[in-house]
Formats: sequence, C-alpha cells, structure tokens
Amino acid sequence: MHRQVCKGAWSHCQEETMRVVRIGLCLIVVSVLLQNARLIDHVDILEPGECIRDYTFDIVATKNQYIRENKNFTLRWMTVSNYLMDFTQVIGVVAVAVEKISFKNAFAFGLFFPLRQLIQGIFLMRRLPGWTWYDTGYFSLTVPFHDTNDFYYSGHLGVCVLWIVDFYSNKYYVMVLFTLLNALFQWYFLSITNAHYIIDLVSGVFVAHLFTILGEPLSFFFDVMFTGWSHK
Repeated sequence: MHRQVCKGAWSHCQEETMRVVRIGLCLIVVSVLLQNARLIDHVDILEPGECIRDYTFDIVATKNQYIRENKNFTLRWMTVSNYLMDFTQVIGVVAVAVEKISFKNAFAFGLFFPLRQLIQGIFLMRRLPGWTWYDTGYFSLTVPFHDTNDFYYSGHLGVCVLWIVDFYSNKYYVMVLFTLLNALFQWYFLSITNAHYIIDLVSGVFVAHLFTILGEPLSFFFDVMFTGWSHK
C-alpha cells in the first residue's frame, strides 16, 4: 500500500518536473527570438564600476518616468497591487482551512520564504534611479513596506505561483484564472516601478514551482496519517 502511494507521489513529481522543463524551454525559445529580433541595442560587457544591467528597464523606461512624475497615479495602482495579493492569499488560506485540503502549500511557503530571506541577507543588489516603491499609507496584510533591498527573488510572483498550483490541484479554476491574471499584472507593475530585476521575477516563478513539487511528499505524513485530510 505504502509502496503504491510512494510510487504515485514519485510519478506526480516527475510530471510536475516535466512541466517546469517545458515552461523553461518555452522561455528560452522566447528569449532567443527576442534576441534575434534585436528589439533593443545592447552590449554584453559591463562598464567598469557597473555591477549589474537589466535591459528590461530600458523597455519600460517611458512607463517608469510616467509613474515617477505622477505619484497619485502610482499610489492608487500600488494599493490595487497590494490588495490583489492580500485577496489571493486570504482566499487560499480560507480554502485550506475550510475545505481541509492539504498542508502542501504550508511546506512550500516554509521553504520559499526562509531561503529568500537568507539570500537577501547575504546578497544585496543596487537600486536603480527609477526605483519606485514606497508605503501607500494603506494597511496591507501580506505586503511589507519596510525600507529594504527586497530583490532576489520575487515574493509577489512566487506567492502567485504557489497559489495557482494549489488552486489548480483542488479544481478552484476561477481562482486559478484570477491568480494568473494577478501574476501577470504584478510582473508588469513590478517591472515599470523598477522594483524587481527580470532575474528576480523569473526565479520567483521557478523556485516557487519547485517548492510546490517538494511540498507534496513533505506533506504526506500530515495530510494522510496525522490529520486524515487526504488519501494520497
């Protein structure tokens, strides 16, 4: 019995891993196409004294200038961004608590954020002049506003991916669509505010998906033997 359960869990992990691989290949193909299309002129060697360069900031430079010059506009949309993240996480937690679904996401979050804090504690990235992220003055349950270099990797995108996978696994398809649209919005907004480098956003997606895969076997004992919530 346990052997069959383990075999099923391993098969699921393999399927999830292949899904990540397919997504990665698609991103590689897109990046190659963009490179060949020469959408932006760039040199692949950094200047002396330059520690990092992100060409996506050049693409959104016009939008970034606009939001810096229109603070009220930025505050409104930053508040919307925060509340979208709050709503996604509150619905996710309530669904787990009420439906007694799984501890999988609890383990995934428990892996995702401590590693993120560890990396941010030992690896600092410089803010660019267009960095536009500040306290909106409105309370947010899940989005902090303390002054810090909160770059690698993106918590916004990671959280969205963690909940997308969880909602999809439990057939909450409306929330899957909502959270996917939220993730796309967050990607765009974090880019035009220069709040994250492109590597932060991409890594946030992949690291979160990896930990959703690892969360499945880690939660087996609690879901099946301890709480009896699931019959994996």
